[in-house]
Amino acid sequence: MSTATNANTVSAMNIDSRVDAYPWSSVSEHLDAHGWAMVKKLLTTSECDAVAGLYAAIPLLCGAVANWISGATVDAIYRKGHWKRSRRLPAMFGFGLACVALIAAAFMPSLVGFVLLFALATFGVDLTLSPSWTVCADIGGRYVGALSGAMNMMGSLSSFGSAILFPGLFALTGNIKSYFYLAAFLDLVAMSCWGFVLNESNFDSELPVLP
Repeated sequence: MSTATNANTVSAMNIDSRVDAYPWSSVSEHLDAHGWAMVKKLLTTSECDAVAGLYAAIPLLCGAVANWISGATVDAIYRKGHWKRSRRLPAMFGFGLACVALIAAAFMPSLVGFVLLFALATFGVDLTLSPSWTVCADIGGRYVGALSGAMNMMGSLSSFGSAILFPGLFALTGNIKSYFYLAAFLDLVAMSCWGFVLNESNFDSELPVLP
């Protein structure tokens, strides 16, 4: 066994012992009372960088995979002759999945479990991107660029607002889970709205199947 492998094994064992010995009950009490808590001297700087980089990458990777799957699903359903379903079903499933994952994440006691559930929520939300952009092309006509840009702008404004809303909701409710409840509720509303997409009279007929 190499020296580097031995060092990594020893480091992992040290982390485990430090985590087990840490006074987590006091951290939990402070988190419940104030919405934040400091965990001091649990990991070294290099260990923090490695763990943070890993956890931060998981939701992004899930989002990237979701985009590929969503695009392929939209095409597959469309080729079977179901134009409206090819837009609605991936989006409705994605928002529904995100809703369930966010509620579960709010009650997850472990960090790893929370990150995985949040990644699953990210996966669900990103499943909606392909049908969203496609619907803009369906209904935008010669204004598809303006419509797509407006949709993208609203998404950016929502992202900006959510960063402000998170501490505001906690200050208002005293419960850090309230943010996840609101996000899950909005996912549920979005899923319901997608059931009415392309429901106007001028979209009654299905488009021809792609070759």
